[in-house]
Amino acid sequence: MAKSKQSPLRSAQRGQVIGRKRPSLSSTVRGISKSQPRRKRRLRAGEGALKEIRLYQKSTGLLMRRLPFARLVREIQQGLTREPYRWQAAAILALQEASEAH
Repeated sequence: MAKSKQSPLRSAQRGQVIGRKRPSLSSTVRGISKSQPRRKRRLRAGEGALKEIRLYQKSTGLLMRRLPFARLVREIQQGLTREPYRWQAAAILALQEASEAH
């Protein structure tokens, strides 16, 4: 009688239980730990700048501090004329608001 090939044993024949799922990889094995918060998604190129522009357009406050701007005004004025001027606070504030609105 000729020998026939034996088929490989199926998983049920090897002693394993049918219907059992493979154990899933835990989140720490995949690199995500449950204790760490998820990272923020990255913005596309230029999206952060546009967000910042919208933020500054909505705000009504001054962008530069008053004292550094006053120093700048006095420095420019001194370069144009050698005489020291006395500036009123309202005049410097008006210049600052006009320059930031431009």
